[in-house]
Amino acid sequence: KYLPAYLRYDYIDILIINHDDDYDDAIKLKNHIKQDVTFCEDKKPKVILLRDVITSSEYNHLDYAFEQTLYVFIYVTPRFCSNKVDLFKSHACLKKALESKDDNWAIVPVHACHKNSREYKLPIMLNGLRELNCNGKTFSRDVKNLLEHKSDIIHRRHVEKREQRDAYFKEHPDEILQKRMSNLQALISPAQSICGGENKEREMESRSLSKEQQQLNQLPVFVQQNQLPASVQQNQLPTIVQQNQLPASVQQNQLP
Repeated sequence: KYLPAYLRYDYIDILIINHDDDYDDAIKLKNHIKQDVTFCEDKKPKVILLRDVITSSEYNHLDYAFEQTLYVFIYVTPRFCSNKVDLFKSHACLKKALESKDDNWAIVPVHACHKNSREYKLPIMLNGLRELNCNGKTFSRDVKNLLEHKSDIIHRRHVEKREQRDAYFKEHPDEILQKRMSNLQALISPAQSICGGENKEREMESRSLSKEQQQLNQLPVFVQQNQLPASVQQNQLPTIVQQNQLPASVQQNQLP
């Protein structure tokens, strides 16, 4: 939380692009990969939807997501194929991958049904890519193979990110200290407000009791001691008694 956005988030192994109306199914796809895929013996892939990257990032554009990811999974459905914006995102991914000078990332169309039963068609440039069927028997194994094929890149990227974070902490000690102090003050302030409110309530209660005691002391001794003679008329009592404003310490049954 003390780092800028480009260092705060880990690299992404798989970025999923989907149509907005397919969001729930895309979440299921993400969970399926995270739960059922293990690569390099004990590693779990970091999977995220493009929509979630944009929501949690200061960089509200595709470039940031592409720079952080290894594989782009395009979740292909009839809705996706009929949406120009979604297709544009896919073409943008493909264009960036073709222009890339290294082999750091790749695009993979992921279909929810077998090729023979599809009622939609991807543009020819995307249709020529190697595809996966998320409901196929070999899907988890296929994803594992993709990740292990680039395991050296995954390791190198995570090492680079860790080194960049360490360098940032060393180069910006004053800025990080200021952020930590601000966060600490934000945590302390509510506690101070609560304690201050409790102290104020106690002070008000103390003042109220003192006032009641003062009112009681102003009463004649024979009233305080429940010795009011019958000859004393009601209008001869202090105003506090006449108006029924006795403090709580004086019981009603102690008066005539």
